[in-house]
Amino acid sequence: MKAAFCAIAAALLLGSAVRAETLFAAASVATAARLTPERKAELRFIKEQAAASRFELDASRLALARSTSPAVRSLAGNLVSRNNTLGLELAHLLHSRGMAAPMLANDQRKTLNRLNKLAGSRFDKAYLEQMAQSQRDAQREFGKASLVLHDPQVKAWIDRTLVAGSAPLPGAQAALPVRFSGSNTR
Repeated sequence: MKAAFCAIAAALLLGSAVRAETLFAAASVATAARLTPERKAELRFIKEQAAASRFELDASRLALARSTSPAVRSLAGNLVSRNNTLGLELAHLLHSRGMAAPMLANDQRKTLNRLNKLAGSRFDKAYLEQMAQSQRDAQREFGKASLVLHDPQVKAWIDRTLVAGSAPLPGAQAALPVRFSGSNTR
């Protein structure tokens, strides 16, 4: 490794920046550690959860601005609060692993665009359906990740989030239609 850096320094002193870049890239590849499948799964999980949290946050902010239902606005406010907290924790997990916050996936961006075109009760219904689906997806992904991932920091975050996510949000029962609230009666 020391020899590679000496070669890079010598190439820079001699004015051959292209040669130095080539040597530096070769040294980086030689010393880079391969990611284990578990580590890849961990990074993918954190990245996907950060994008999902951002999506829920953006959709909930949109609901605060566009919804006409006090119950939906209350639910959206609670989701904004929860996702602000999750976002900070996810940002720490991402940063500690040298990762940047991810962009929204195309389907998430399309859903936000679709929600942005709706108003009134149509918006409320679409928003509630999307949040219910998002919560089901999150519970499934967290359940799988808690069995597979072994990093203590990620496991602790999953456990905290699962406990917080399993508790009903204030206002959720009032905002969700009967089919989302878990009741079979109408």
